[in-house]
Amino acid sequence: MGQYWELYNISARQAMSSSAGVKLSGGMLFSEDWHALVRYLAKPTGYIKEVTWRKLKVAKPEHKKQLGALFRLPDEILALILKEMLNAPRGSDEFWSFFTLAITNSYLSDIAYEVVQRHFAENWAAHRLICVGDYASTNDLPPGVFHQDELDAIASLNPRPSLQRYLKTECIYDHRATSILGFEVYKAPEALNYLLLRFHAREDPAARRQVKCLDDLCTPRLLYDAPYHEWVLADIVTKELVRLEAIVDLQECEAVVGTGPFIYGSYQFFGLGHVILSRICWSADPSVAMETDGLSYEIHRGPWAGHRFTITTKDRLGKGDEWTDISDQVRDDMEVLAKHCFETDDWREYVKGERYDDVWDRGSVLPSRWLFDH
Repeated sequence: MGQYWELYNISARQAMSSSAGVKLSGGMLFSEDWHALVRYLAKPTGYIKEVTWRKLKVAKPEHKKQLGALFRLPDEILALILKEMLNAPRGSDEFWSFFTLAITNSYLSDIAYEVVQRHFAENWAAHRLICVGDYASTNDLPPGVFHQDELDAIASLNPRPSLQRYLKTECIYDHRATSILGFEVYKAPEALNYLLLRFHAREDPAARRQVKCLDDLCTPRLLYDAPYHEWVLADIVTKELVRLEAIVDLQECEAVVGTGPFIYGSYQFFGLGHVILSRICWSADPSVAMETDGLSYEIHRGPWAGHRFTITTKDRLGKGDEWTDISDQVRDDMEVLAKHCFETDDWREYVKGERYDDVWDRGSVLPSRWLFDH
């Protein structure tokens, strides 16, 4: 029958809602949701710095010293203060104070804008990621993943040694990593609507200008302008890397990639997020409700379970570190999984949409409608 799986960020105490209660055979492995992992982990090459508030009627002091005692602080200290406020619990006074302070004047807005863009970037980079099955036991943990305080908390769960139970208790469920106001970054208008109500913008022209400033602040404008063949997924723990180019070549989908680490398309193309998922599953039970013959490892004992990752360009990997390129092995493993998931050697016809209706009728995979616009 298989078991249900959920993905957790152990370090940030966050859970990915898209993985809730899904079997590997039910389309989870090749679901569109895992493209989001690329956004969570990818290191931008920069961000767009020209923003609308420069044209708005916001206080624009000629000199920093005219802004009062607070502005005697160095910019770096102001940025740290704003960062702490932004990272406060959602809905708290400290959290909302970030936005109030950020639109005080254009000088602070510029600093706050950089803080927000950095918040959007690499939210899960170097965090411990694991996808846990129903039958994962606290008596059978991936080696070297959990800290001592976490192990102590896990030990207190006995006599019901469920790893999922521990993680569900510890993690914020249904929380998206790349979020400012509790919404996915791709759904910035929803966050804006919330702010419209908060600031009564329909009645107050000044509030409308405030909301426009806030909309600029809450919108990710990250740049990933290196060619796709320069991007790699790196396991920081094992010092292994996977080239995006190998995953693109496997699917013969050069036409839907350009700059950045993202694979575009409105069908079932998979990317580096799917590679991560395929190697971080952990359970004590091998039942996964799908064939895995030919895979170089046992999928329920993922070799990367609990590891830390980044997605970056090859030239920005740690200097002096020796990285092992395992792209060919991962390419072969992803092909094995695609054949089993789509139940045919002609799986490329499905990911390209050439036999999309047949996939829908069979229900062996989830229909993909994801199109990322950066």
